Amino acid sequence: MQYKAFSPTPPGSRKVILATNIAETSVTVPGVRFVIDCGLQKRRKFNAQLGIETLQIHPISKSSAAQRAGRAGREAPGKCFRLYPSTHFTSFAESTTPEIRDCDLTSLVLTLKIQGHDDILNFPFLDRPKRESVMRSLEILYLLGAIGNDGKPTEVGKQMNQLPLAPELAKVLLSSAGGEANCAAEVIDIIACMTASTASSNAIFLTPNAEKREETMENRKHFASATGDHITLLQAFQEYQSVLKAGNNGGSAIKEWCQRWGINRRVLKNVLEVQKQLLGYCERNSIPVTPAERPDKDAILKAFLSGYVMNTAILQKDGSYRTTFSHHVFHSSDDVLTLDCGHPSF
Repeated sequence: MQYKAFSPTPPGSRKVILATNIAETSVTVPGVRFVIDCGLQKRRKFNAQLGIETLQIHPISKSSAAQRAGRAGREAPGKCFRLYPSTHFTSFAESTTPEIRDCDLTSLVLTLKIQGHDDILNFPFLDRPKRESVMRSLEILYLLGAIGNDGKPTEVGKQMNQLPLAPELAKVLLSSAGGEANCAAEVIDIIACMTASTASSNAIFLTPNAEKREETMENRKHFASATGDHITLLQAFQEYQSVLKAGNNGGSAIKEWCQRWGINRRVLKNVLEVQKQLLGYCERNSIPVTPAERPDKDAILKAFLSGYVMNTAILQKDGSYRTTFSHHVFHSSDDVLTLDCGHPSF
């Protein structure tokens, strides 16, 4: 689909391209004469205090606005139409904040540790990250067993760094393959679902429209598990694979199955690709993967707990939950958890 942006425009037609920030500087699409700039961008923001990464909409910077305008007329005269008043433009920052200031640094810190850089806080970054983000990353790596008391990377940390996953998910996968209950096959399926959804910014379950919302939500109970979303994803993906292997009516059976249960077929195709990659990594790194006839749900959840122990919370006497490490309070109301941390964004 992306290659269509670069294909020649048929005579008598106009090509309209919807682009993300990647079109600002990374690529040049030939033939563009007009640019429409909304003045907004989606950026990942990592809250080091809470350990939460979110995708938020922010105003662009003046330098980004100039780059966007520069996409028009690179080969011939062109125009840029900005969908915001000049007063908004003057309030924009001069330049875009470096991504290293806003992202999760855990994978980067682990890589630097394995390369022999002990003093991460004083590492000569081109753009210095936030100190609290570095400290949070070191704390997480210690809790995961990726670095020891001496600050040096452990064997587990070196194994985690070989996997194409965030350290938390790498720990989950390694934990699932150890011990008596090997649930690595099921954990790989869940991780593939999580990774593919994050990469595409699309969930496996489609958001129903208002007319079919009740019907879709009722159908979704077919996959629902009382043990949580991880097992729900696993059950949906395993049924998808069963329909795929049956191969009845070619692709029509899969199409009907996805429509019936409100499943995003395109995301599931990406899940299969991620699953294949993870199985290949496990084979090359001698990580045993043994599919089970019946998934051991307790073993699966324990594996995820080993990687996300910093995300745990303890039930308080008043019915609220206090997070184990950051000590923030959650208030439970029906199926909604509200975080009480005094921050308007949460």
